[in-house]
Amino acid sequence: GNERPIAFASKTMDMHQLKYSQIEKEGLAIVFGVKKFHQYLYGRKFLLITDHKPLINIFNPSKHLPQMTSHRIQRWAIILMAYQFDIKYRNTHAHGNADALSRLPVSTDIQFDISEACYNVTHIQLPINANIIRKHTERDEILRKVKHFVKAGWPTQLSPGDNEVRPYFHRRLALTLHESLLCLHANVKRIVIPKYLQQNILELLHDGHWGTVRMKQLARHHVWWPNIDDDIAKVTRQCEICKVGNPAPIRQYLSWPEAKAPWERVHIDFAGPIFDSMWLICIDAYSQFPFVNQLSSTTTDNTIHSLKSIFAIEGLPNTLVSDNGPQLTSDAFHQFCKLHGITHITTAPFHPASNGLAERFVQTFKTAVRKNINEGLSIR
Repeated sequence: GNERPIAFASKTMDMHQLKYSQIEKEGLAIVFGVKKFHQYLYGRKFLLITDHKPLINIFNPSKHLPQMTSHRIQRWAIILMAYQFDIKYRNTHAHGNADALSRLPVSTDIQFDISEACYNVTHIQLPINANIIRKHTERDEILRKVKHFVKAGWPTQLSPGDNEVRPYFHRRLALTLHESLLCLHANVKRIVIPKYLQQNILELLHDGHWGTVRMKQLARHHVWWPNIDDDIAKVTRQCEICKVGNPAPIRQYLSWPEAKAPWERVHIDFAGPIFDSMWLICIDAYSQFPFVNQLSSTTTDNTIHSLKSIFAIEGLPNTLVSDNGPQLTSDAFHQFCKLHGITHITTAPFHPASNGLAERFVQTFKTAVRKNINEGLSIR
């Protein structure tokens, strides 16, 4: 039968995507299209047609993903696994229904564009304009003084009663008048806002619930008054919607208390398999001295036997820190620690950084083993 389009979609590639290889651009188009029409496709079997032949084998659901493909394409292939489809190749010359809109030239209608622009402009209503700022500047006692000094010249020193003018005095060389508006010239011309309108300006700057940095960026291109940065920061801190919508602040990691004596606290972990063996890492928190024992397996009995051999040399520790491995949370290991008066602390699940002392030495141990083997030395 004849194919009838239901909908078309297009995407503009960003600066990074423009640097993709051709096969990645074609793959991006497929993934974008499937995601775009997810509501049509998900849960239904469909036919995916492409004019890029290499993607037939890569995205084919009945074939294994080639290991030599890039990580990006592998990720896309995994995304497509959620859908039921057959993929088919079609020659570019017969693929016009997908290419027509992107290649069909459209002439510009100057009259339409002008009318549209005028329509948009006439419907923009600003709550604050130059006339309003000019009117309230004349009513502001401090800004009237500043305007007088800008016109007549600044004194070499302010009188004690002019303390409120002092922030403007420090910037007197950058202050000018433009159409009766007081302006501050730095890199750009910024209008000095009278006190009465400052809250309105802050509300406009925060209209999209922007953060402090974005609000300051906007303000530095358009408006200024003394302590404007502090006022902006205060607005973002006090906004209830921002408090609810913003992510919670990152909590600082709690550090282990400093060990006061050798063997006061030890950290243990497993490394491997390395050369068909597992390795028990035991580190003293006070001296950072490590012990490494080879294990045939990481059972509870083997772990206890290895720790006994270490404790026979150095003595029993006060505290033993480990992760939540099953051999370290078993009843037998619990009884072993209780029998020898050892306080056993397990770190938070899925948070290996809590046992960072042992975790870091595992990496050091693996690196050292790899270097020694590469030089032909023994692992011992």
